[in-house]
Amino acid sequence: MKSKLITISYLLIQPYLICAQWSFVGPNPIEGLSYSGLSFINDSTGFTTTVNVLSWPTVTTEILKTVDFGETWEVVYTHSVSDDNTPEQLTDVFFINAQIGWACGLNLPYILKTIDGGETWNQYSLWSEANFNVLKFYDENFGIALNGGDAIYTTDGGQNWVLKDSLIGYDVSFIDECDYIIVNGNNIKKNFDCILEYQIFPTSEDGGNPERTGYSVHVINQNNWTLGALGLSGFSSFSSIITTNNAGETFSYIDFPFGAGIKCFEFRNSMLGFASILNPGTMPCGIVKTENGGVTWHCQETPIYNDTFYYSFNDIAYPSESVCYGVTTSRIFRTTNGGGELGQEWTGLKESIAEQDNVSVYPNPTNDLLSISGLSLPISTIIKITDTTGRLVMSEYNKQQIDVGHLISGIYFIEVSTEESRAVLRFVKE
Repeated sequence: MKSKLITISYLLIQPYLICAQWSFVGPNPIEGLSYSGLSFINDSTGFTTTVNVLSWPTVTTEILKTVDFGETWEVVYTHSVSDDNTPEQLTDVFFINAQIGWACGLNLPYILKTIDGGETWNQYSLWSEANFNVLKFYDENFGIALNGGDAIYTTDGGQNWVLKDSLIGYDVSFIDECDYIIVNGNNIKKNFDCILEYQIFPTSEDGGNPERTGYSVHVINQNNWTLGALGLSGFSSFSSIITTNNAGETFSYIDFPFGAGIKCFEFRNSMLGFASILNPGTMPCGIVKTENGGVTWHCQETPIYNDTFYYSFNDIAYPSESVCYGVTTSRIFRTTNGGGELGQEWTGLKESIAEQDNVSVYPNPTNDLLSISGLSLPISTIIKITDTTGRLVMSEYNKQQIDVGHLISGIYFIEVSTEESRAVLRFVKE
């Protein structure tokens, strides 16, 4: 089904973006509209999923298609529903070739499939309303949908789906139908030679702290994997990219200070890949690139908004070595030169994590007031609080005690910045 056309001119890009390695495409931010999944079948043709809550409680979720390198997007599927509690919304889209693709979502009793390049979409029913954030296929028949709490798989192209708790996880990467890896927080699920085995997620070289929790994975073969994680050292958080070349017997670690997790990977081949940093902190980039299979990573410049580089990309699509796309909740991005020159190299900065050990917040957990200790607060102090998705929920200046009583219960990150230092700490709001 086709309906509207969304357009934007490149003339709208600000002058300071001329030197950026990544630039905006698609529409300017639209109030109430959020992007999530992204899939491109070649340099010019791709799809993204959106949800619009501007007319709440009516929620409209759509699949958009571009055929001109992301310059304009046409709605090829749309669905609206009014529900105060459980609005249906599409979260991911995946194409295996130019004609065949699927989409999944939250509170949906079906998986969508197209066999004509997105012109029409058919619903394949699930057993009940389900919630899936990630959908990936190895070929036209075998695929897995995940959300960290449920997992389903299909062997007939999505006409029938089977619930399988042993596959629950946050991300999956295929070698083939019989060989793949799923990461699920504190463990790795290795399905090699059609035999499923579990392995504890690697914490650190000596097996002790800091702890790390896995959320993303890329596997080249049974020996070579790359893992993305959120790390914690006390109440301080950081991002980690972890690699192995011996099937998980030993691991190498790259820690990105002040980050809050590796949100997703996208590899073009065994050597070229991009990763999204959930919260880059002092890093001048929200995307990092590798040209050696994940051994080292380099900053990629993205456009600036409110004095901060865009970060927390929900998905990345890498159709060729020169063209790559990324999507945040509010914007779509593109590079046409493979990300341009490599920026600053990051090879592991654990010393920056250790420097935060004298900084703490208390009480933790807290119901209302949160106090900061171990850090002097000059006039220039900026305090930001984000949730686990990287969304800014509070900002304050020059305070040693903050009222967080209005926040909903959950895990948050508080970033305290001065002209000379920065610390990112984790706290729980009860």
